[in-house]
Amino acid sequence: MSVIVSGACCQKIRVSGTTNNDEFYQEMMGDYYIYNQYPWINYTKLDYDNLVTLEGSRQSFPVYQHAMWSDSDNPKFAYLYYFNNVESRHTEVECPEGCWMLGKCQ
Repeated sequence: MSVIVSGACCQKIRVSGTTNNDEFYQEMMGDYYIYNQYPWINYTKLDYDNLVTLEGSRQSFPVYQHAMWSDSDNPKFAYLYYFNNVESRHTEVECPEGCWMLGKCQ
């Protein structure tokens, strides 16, 4: 998968190149734009009982949205965001130092 950043301050990102030919994953490919309803994740302001301190690392990240099946009567949305496990009760195995994630909401 590749990510191409264009525009001032990363207002648009193009995600392409998945090796999975399933329709779902193909629909996740395309242009992602800043999600206006939740444009940033700020890991210093999350409300957890056991918040992990992220000293020395970036604390805020943009959130992007992409319309899937936009030609249908029931479009879905995919989101591109930086995941950083800040919940100390859960041990992060996949990306302990944080990583970009693609996710879908109904």
